[in-house]
Amino acid sequence: MEHEQEQYVCRICGYNIIGYMKEQCPFCSAAQMKLIPSEQCSLEYHVEEVQITDEVFRVQTVPELGYRHSAYRIDSDGKSFWIDCPSIFDKSLRSIDAIRFTHHHFMGSSNQYKKLFNCAIHIHEEDARHTLSRNFPLDVRFTGDYSEDSIDAFHIGGHTPGFTFYRFNDVIFVCDYVFFRDGNHGTRLNPFGSERDTRQGLRRILDTAEDRAVRLVCGYDYVTEFPVWKEKLEKLLSKKPSSG
Repeated sequence: MEHEQEQYVCRICGYNIIGYMKEQCPFCSAAQMKLIPSEQCSLEYHVEEVQITDEVFRVQTVPELGYRHSAYRIDSDGKSFWIDCPSIFDKSLRSIDAIRFTHHHFMGSSNQYKKLFNCAIHIHEEDARHTLSRNFPLDVRFTGDYSEDSIDAFHIGGHTPGFTFYRFNDVIFVCDYVFFRDGNHGTRLNPFGSERDTRQGLRRILDTAEDRAVRLVCGYDYVTEFPVWKEKLEKLLSKKPSSG
């Protein structure tokens, strides 16, 4: 019988550690006591799908775990895809054909879902090279932009060298490129990565969305109307970048 590889999940950020328990989370540096076996996570948490449009669903962990990041499911032309991946392994979920990652920070339990569904995993070559990606199975290492299965992928870099946002019909998927809040304060670009490149990437998101008449923006912990999102981000771009 095939030996099951050890796997742990960080309660603080949701990152999955494959192979053996480390002294601290390699992503957020949380103490070892915050790392729990994947099997235990699957007992304490589950994953729910919330419908956003006829073909798009928000895939989220319940109760909330770690950074509360959402993945998204797209059903198109008889196939199903995830944008990013849940932290929790939930065998009850509907099968998928592929997982397309925005970047390597939210790879979740993609190795377990690949084994369950035999789905293909796509990630940009620049992020595939990162040490955090080392133990995850990666099938397609793309470069640049591409379109496949009615999903458009745009490599913009910035937050991570390989960061890629996706567009499906009138919906875009931007993960944590932007921290968005409904109130007057709190909306900002992700500060991890090159500020200059992230600002340039945001401008491309806005320009591309305008060209396609995008209606909704799906982020790592929010879904919002594009005009509202755009207005706040245009204000950010109008401000002078911080020095250094």
